[in-house]
Amino acid sequence: MRYERLIPWAVRVADLFYRPHPVAHPEEQLSCVPFFIIGSGRNGSTLLAAMLNKHPGLLVPPEQFFLHMSIIKYKLFNFLPWEELVKIVLGEAADSKRSIRWELRVNDMFYPLYQLPKNQRSLRRLIDEIFVAFGKQKEQRFQIWGDKSPLTTYRFNYIFPVYRDARFIFLLRDGRDVVSSYIQGSSKEFQQFASLRQAAWLWNLSIKHWDRICREVPESRRHFLTYEQLVREPEKTLTGLVRFLGFDYDPAMLNFQDQASHLGVDTLRIHQNLRKPLNPQSVGKWRERLTAQQQAELMPLIEENLQRFGYLDSR
Repeated sequence: MRYERLIPWAVRVADLFYRPHPVAHPEEQLSCVPFFIIGSGRNGSTLLAAMLNKHPGLLVPPEQFFLHMSIIKYKLFNFLPWEELVKIVLGEAADSKRSIRWELRVNDMFYPLYQLPKNQRSLRRLIDEIFVAFGKQKEQRFQIWGDKSPLTTYRFNYIFPVYRDARFIFLLRDGRDVVSSYIQGSSKEFQQFASLRQAAWLWNLSIKHWDRICREVPESRRHFLTYEQLVREPEKTLTGLVRFLGFDYDPAMLNFQDQASHLGVDTLRIHQNLRKPLNPQSVGKWRERLTAQQQAELMPLIEENLQRFGYLDSR
């Protein structure tokens, strides 16, 4: 985005001024307090979302790119009438470039949101209505919605002030597998992260953001798990995760193979394994994907975090 470095400063300045339309309202009536799955990307978050979507209490839509921009624009243009802010936020969500696989229909949402009483007018209410509308559009029952967009990890500074009461789930995968998965893709799929060094940087950066979350979010509202745990011990891992979200384990979560179309990835080459049963052999694929030269180049970049999270203890 052009002038992206200026946006945090502009938002901070906007926060100093009186806002006629709050980000949150003490009396707002929301469907739930959401959760966010964060991580580096290529870490198994789509697989995890597919599993969670099989639970009757949970909804995780396809990844999106509109949430942080909705927050930014809501704050920057807060001086506008409420109706204009509704148009801005819904416009972000309906933009096919920002909600690539949502196919969200918003036309019927405008008038009811225009008419919200003042004590219900907030950014959180607008975002909640968007996620609820997606669930209804897909005819999916749920009590809590979540987000699994890797971009959310790197836009935490915008997301967290709006969702200080949310739950955060960090899904970590061996950095060697993450990097090898990125560089197997094309620059069209992953842009600059199809390069080894950029992919390694992104994996390390995701861990820095998790460290920040650990500093700012109470332990009761953050949960850590690894991709390796998920595929090797799925029932145990999912039991702990859904308990963290306030639910009981549902065996249906292991029958996730029909979720590819729901998550909008059924035609994507990089997600074809989502149609198959869990396979622990996906762990350690980096050994066959990375050449000896690539491994030698990669290790100094990520060795410290590999050691920190025990990946070098189980070679």
